[in-house]
Amino acid sequence: MGNTLKGKVGLMTVRVIHREDGTSSLRSIMRNADGRWSIEGNQICVDREGGMKPPAHCQSLERTGDGKYRSSMRGMILTVE
Repeated sequence: MGNTLKGKVGLMTVRVIHREDGTSSLRSIMRNADGRWSIEGNQICVDREGGMKPPAHCQSLERTGDGKYRSSMRGMILTVE
């Protein structure tokens, strides 16, 4: 935790950071959202304000073997910045 993850939703680049204090931020050209994150089982769960849909959700991250991760939500490929 504390690293920035970068991915794409369609053509839009998204950056997400999950800080050690439990806060989370999402940044993109279309929207910014802040909230909290937690671990539930083998998933990372976030609850963010700022127009996110869904505002609260859980997802798993699968290591793809090339230094990237695949999110279970929309299949987004994320890299660590």
